[in-house]
Amino acid sequence: MTNFIVIEKDSLEKSIVNSNQITLTEASIVHTKMHRDDVEEFIRDGNNLLLKLKNGEVIVIENFFIAYDDVVSDLVFEEEGCVLYWFDGLSDFKGIPGLEVLLPEAGSKLVSLLPWLAGVGVVGGVIAAANNDDSSSTPNGTNTIQVKSDGFITGKTENIADGSKVNITVTGKDKDGNLISKEIETTVNSDGSYTAEVPKDFADGDLKVESEVVDQNGKVVKAEDQLNAGKPDDPNTPEDESVPGGLDRVDGSITVDVDDQGHITGGTTDVAPGSEVTLTITGQDQSGNPLEQQVKATVNPDGSYTAEVPAGFADGELTVKAETVDRNGTPVNAEDSLLKTDHDNDPST
Repeated sequence: MTNFIVIEKDSLEKSIVNSNQITLTEASIVHTKMHRDDVEEFIRDGNNLLLKLKNGEVIVIENFFIAYDDVVSDLVFEEEGCVLYWFDGLSDFKGIPGLEVLLPEAGSKLVSLLPWLAGVGVVGGVIAAANNDDSSSTPNGTNTIQVKSDGFITGKTENIADGSKVNITVTGKDKDGNLISKEIETTVNSDGSYTAEVPKDFADGDLKVESEVVDQNGKVVKAEDQLNAGKPDDPNTPEDESVPGGLDRVDGSITVDVDDQGHITGGTTDVAPGSEVTLTITGQDQSGNPLEQQVKATVNPDGSYTAEVPAGFADGELTVKAETVDRNGTPVNAEDSLLKTDHDNDPST
């Protein structure tokens, strides 16, 4: 836990805060001996400043961006050699000779009253840390998330404040088979739950969802779930419904059509581009003997495919059966037949 010294600019009252959540009630200087490089990201969340540390912790400084009587708050890092760096609110730093330069004019006249710059005693109570400056009295938050095959996302939290933002990252593939990732933002309800929907950009198949929320101790609490195409629920763990087989919002299907010239065409729904279609062709050869052959076709980006009846088939009755699997590995098939074909280029038949 990082200690912060918080000095209220008007009264010069000071508090020492040992918590991941600091609440400002007046324009203040927030002073820390934490190194600037310890902070991975500075995030403005409304009037609050969030320090996302590289160790995974999040420091929340509430009301940091509120101006009190036109006086704003400042964040100062003190590094080796007592060198002070002032954070200007734009993810940039400026060196300063001392904290007194950040005080308003009236306060600057009281420089002689600043022996507390090196002290550790608490004077006054203008700054209140969450939970009486003792985060140990608040249990850490919990977070779970689940995504269903219909794309509905549900989550459950404990010890997370109502209305807290939940950031959800969804990763999967689009209809063309390209890997995509989308960010969704939702909020925690009064019962600790949250909900969201997988965006329409995602095609059926493998999918991963990850969520992050900050608990009342300022810690980032993460959760994840995934859908795995072709991996059905394990009957030995009926209570775990997190992998029902993949995102499945569209029923897979295939069509096939063969004309009397031997041209085979077809279309698919919810079948990934590049998927293989097996065509089983049944008819007879030139001698009248039964003949069956398989032909392979590939699904185009628009879902279509084409093929030709092999030359070994004689004119006459013909049946074509098409088979493939959809994005979730579910087999789909279709069949077409002709009473007579004329594809052998023999004008006498």
